[in-house]
Amino acid sequence: MTLEHVPAAWSAWSRWPHTLRLAVVLVALLPSGCASGRFVRLRPERHVPLRERMGLVSFESPRLVTEVVGFVREHGLSPRAALPLLTEHVARVQRRNPSPEGLRALAELNYVRAERLRRRDPASAAELFHDAARDSWRYLAQRWPRGGIEQRVPTTIGPVVELYNSAVEQCLRLARANGKPLPGYTLRLPVTERKLRVAAMSGPATWDGRDIADFRFVSDYELKGLKRRYTRQGIGVPLIGIRRNNSRSRAAEEYYADDLSFPVTAVLRFDAVDDDSIPILEFHDGFTTDTVRLGADRVPLAGDLSVPLAWYLDNPKLRHLDTIGLFRPRETRALAGLYMMQPYDPDRIPVLMVHGLWSSPTTWMEMFNELQAVPEFRERYQFWFYLYPTGEPFWTSAAHLREELAQLHDTFATVGGRSNLGRMVVVGHSMGGLIARMLTIESGESFWNTVSDRSIDRLRMTPESRAEIERVYYFEPVDSVARVITIASPWGGSSFANRFTRWLAEKVISFPVRTLGAVAQVMKGNPHDFRHRTPYLERTSVDGLSPRSPILRVMMERPQAPGVRFHNIVATRDRWPIRGRSDGLVSVDSARLDDVDSELVVDAHHSSVQRHPETIQEVVRILRMHLKETAAKPAYDVIPVRGAFPSTMRQRGRRRPEDRVRRRHQPPLHGAAS
Repeated sequence: MTLEHVPAAWSAWSRWPHTLRLAVVLVALLPSGCASGRFVRLRPERHVPLRERMGLVSFESPRLVTEVVGFVREHGLSPRAALPLLTEHVARVQRRNPSPEGLRALAELNYVRAERLRRRDPASAAELFHDAARDSWRYLAQRWPRGGIEQRVPTTIGPVVELYNSAVEQCLRLARANGKPLPGYTLRLPVTERKLRVAAMSGPATWDGRDIADFRFVSDYELKGLKRRYTRQGIGVPLIGIRRNNSRSRAAEEYYADDLSFPVTAVLRFDAVDDDSIPILEFHDGFTTDTVRLGADRVPLAGDLSVPLAWYLDNPKLRHLDTIGLFRPRETRALAGLYMMQPYDPDRIPVLMVHGLWSSPTTWMEMFNELQAVPEFRERYQFWFYLYPTGEPFWTSAAHLREELAQLHDTFATVGGRSNLGRMVVVGHSMGGLIARMLTIESGESFWNTVSDRSIDRLRMTPESRAEIERVYYFEPVDSVARVITIASPWGGSSFANRFTRWLAEKVISFPVRTLGAVAQVMKGNPHDFRHRTPYLERTSVDGLSPRSPILRVMMERPQAPGVRFHNIVATRDRWPIRGRSDGLVSVDSARLDDVDSELVVDAHHSSVQRHPETIQEVVRILRMHLKETAAKPAYDVIPVRGAFPSTMRQRGRRRPEDRVRRRHQPPLHGAAS
């Protein structure tokens, strides 16, 4: 199943009897909290502040900046002269006596002329935007303050940076009509046929230039679904890079979603002095690159981290994954797995995020938007997301995740001759926290004993049934997991999973045939060796969340693997008093843990606690601590193994008593938001 099948599956669900659908929605709405709203909106008309400031939105005379007016008057012309005459006069002055002031005047005059021609003569406008970008680039190369890199554009040259960025964007918009402005292509301007050479991705980049299939302009979109927008002032045009499905790495391809987008910034470089030289259009990875070379120095690179993320999340194919994953898990099983937002990097530590019931990875995007805005996290972490059908019991989803991690290890463990896989941080919300804990324990016979007192070695079964039972009920800790953060997880079950909701779930959720079929086959051949037909009482995820679930009880009794650090976040809709309170789905008593390194209580609802600022601040704190604790440890040399992680991959440490605190206050989140 691909994302193309999601609308069809949703249509099938919508044809169910109205009364049954209404009952399911009314009951299950409590834990869902998964609004499939819009994340971005295409602007009906582009808002370009520079046009307004220059008086280009009406038929009045353009408002040139004071410096340009002074330059024009100094050389014997009136600023109110006809624009072509004025531009030609300034060009002659600049040829006779070159100066930065002349470059600025030419850049602004060419930009004004281009804006006037943009609608009625786009070909000529593209030429003039090109010239405006060229002259403003050369002005900035001479006038940008020398020395250290500033985080913001100096106010003295800010207007010229804005003019350059706008000219490059308009030039790209008009020039793409004559060709693809993508790496490997050469563009020609429509009138003079001057060339623009498009280079590959420049500087440190997570994506190769060949990964860009197309792009959109960030300025065309208005952010809707994320609380904060993270931007960076500087040179360049922020873009939404749209990834091309690439056959160069078939093994890695399955970890990237269709139509994945990422932040890119376009820079049109005019380094040569000769006007006939070919400028170079560069694409810079907005995730890894903060600066760009300008002359002899490096200056801030413009960027936008939030809009490209929101553009991908606005894909209609993603909007119903949560509901289909709950009610029709068999149809979404083919989509289940690990997904990366960037190519695997052996130098970065994985942060794996696992969603909860009636949810999907989109539930993490508010937190991810905040985390990717922290520079040290962009440099040191890579973020992965586990998508699974939430209608299945959590222990079957955990079994599939173990297989996914083993396969990922076989694929990437030797990339670059090193690996940070053994330092993985797993973050789980609600039922995702239960799955995260399942990665840190050894099963022994305990999980199978919830089904039968008799060892599987003494039962009659086919090899296929035995393999499936061993996959789900017998397992070792995943050695790559070094730290776990759980959020609003029902360790003691949830009162939501009562007799009525469990009955209703069995009527509308399709069962995990693979596991139940194996158990059914064994029960048929060994009818007297099973406990009260237990596996048929826990066929859905709702069954597994019952306070009476034997598997939930066994999971909490099993010890965690040594060396794994554990952090817990509890949600409550009313922080005081804590006793007897809940987050609307999970009671505080059920969500609290004793043997953890830290625990935080957040005043939030169950469905929104993972997006709450205090929760995000706590995750930031823990990830910073994780970096600090692993800073002195070298990356692991890994020998790949088949099917499991080697136990030598994780350095086992002892939990420090001073870290075992219940935190209620954290430092503010760092990172600038616009």
